[in-house]
Amino acid sequence: MNMKLLTWVALNLSIFAIIPALNAQQPAANPAAVVSPTQAGTEVRPPLNARDVAIDRAKILMAEKRYDAGILAYGDLLKSEPKNALFMNMIGIAYLNMSNYGQAKKYFERAVKADKSYSSAVNNLGMVAYQQKNYRRAIREYQRAVTRAARTRIWDTRTTRPRSTPRRPPNFARRWKSIRTLLSTMSESGR
Repeated sequence: MNMKLLTWVALNLSIFAIIPALNAQQPAANPAAVVSPTQAGTEVRPPLNARDVAIDRAKILMAEKRYDAGILAYGDLLKSEPKNALFMNMIGIAYLNMSNYGQAKKYFERAVKADKSYSSAVNNLGMVAYQQKNYRRAIREYQRAVTRAARTRIWDTRTTRPRSTPRRPPNFARRWKSIRTLLSTMSESGR
């Protein structure tokens, strides 16, 4: 396979793997500041709990490329939620960025074991293989990631309708109807 194409695929898949993980929960601009609902034109944010603060702290450490501290922060979160695939994946990403491929692979595999549909961890297994110059395995892992991502629900953000929904959660029709009703009332009221 053409090396440029393989590099392009690896880069694009890694972007799709990291961005959702980092954007899973948007941190508040100032977690200590809670805006009063009476202030006009401002967004009201609920007060953050200890878990949210810990997640924000871990994200900040990773963004600052302080991977050792990020591993410890996500490790503490993992103690309270031992089957959280996102936390395992983020620890794996930290090890991958530190070029510790053995540990990275271990955490990505644990994330896949915890959540079989978590395609980001499978994609990151491809990144480990790519960094180790095992290109055949990298391609295989990328193909697995794409296959798993295709099986999960993908939402079309322009129409707020599911593009493909092979596995629907219980009461999906009722929930979807209530969401559409809420969206239509919001658009009618001008929000």
